[in-house]
Amino acid sequence: MKRVACLLLVVSVVSVHLAQGNSISKTRKVREMLAALRMEETINRLEQAQEMQIQTMSKQQLAGIKLDADQQKSYDEFQQNLVDLIRSSMSWKALEPDFVKMYSDAYGEEEIDGILAFYHTSAGRAMLAKTPELTERSITISQQRMAEISPKIQALIDKFTRDNL
Repeated sequence: MKRVACLLLVVSVVSVHLAQGNSISKTRKVREMLAALRMEETINRLEQAQEMQIQTMSKQQLAGIKLDADQQKSYDEFQQNLVDLIRSSMSWKALEPDFVKMYSDAYGEEEIDGILAFYHTSAGRAMLAKTPELTERSITISQQRMAEISPKIQALIDKFTRDNL
């Protein structure tokens, strides 16, 4: 009976060790895939775009308002706090564990192997090389579209405020 219990214990320890090994291997591959996707660079660009949008929105809110020295100092501190919050919450360092988990949950190890193999082909390398530019262009398109509809959004807000508040 003791031998059976010892055998079961050994089997369970080995199984846990193998599962952890597979998990570590998969995590390593997911990190390799995210690096190939240049996800850190993409997240950094998005973070910068968000900072710019917040700064633009803040300036629009203060348009035509004169701030005295104390108010300007408070406003500058407020702006810095916003930027710091975005940087700490939306940086690659903060998001990477979530992205690793998300990709690990979405893809099996065999799929990740296939994706990595694709990225080593000429078509995969071309896709990876063009992704940052396409991402930047998509951000620009989104920002332009938001700028185009901002007056309409403001008009809807003004109408709602006028009619309901």
